[in-house]
Amino acid sequence: MAGPGMGWRYLFVMGSWAVIKTAVLVPGFTLFPHNPAWWLPGGLAAAAPFYLGAYREHRR
Repeated sequence: MAGPGMGWRYLFVMGSWAVIKTAVLVPGFTLFPHNPAWWLPGGLAAAAPFYLGAYREHRR
């Protein structure tokens, strides 16, 4: 069973991930298709909402 507020936290994390992933993919496919200097930090940025959400849930 999920703790109180988990549904809202899940929606916030997924929404943040969608915005960041879109912000990485759209310019990446058009301007930097074969540039790892764009894709590696972009992948880390897209993973950040999940890391922060898990860290916050673990602290509860």
